[in-house]
Amino acid sequence: MLSTTLTTHADHASHYGLYVDNTVIARLWVDGLHDHQFDSASVDVVVASTRGQAVSVRHGDIGDHGLEGEAQSLFSGFLLQKQDRSAEIVG
Repeated sequence: MLSTTLTTHADHASHYGLYVDNTVIARLWVDGLHDHQFDSASVDVVVASTRGQAVSVRHGDIGDHGLEGEAQSLFSGFLLQKQDRSAEIVG
């Protein structure tokens, strides 16, 4: 399970993508324009992945469009179920 929440700076808007390796699995539009001071967008996805795959959130537009930090934007992931049927489950 992968999850991200992105919060834009005031008066910024931009596209972002959640990637596994170089494949986009979800897209986000964060719109801090149009009478907003800030805006946020979130996505949660369940993916089948293998050890060693890279997971990232990437900016999708040309130009300088900032995100808020300090606990305003986040990314996380965790294992829901192990898929290796040959291994014994303990616990």
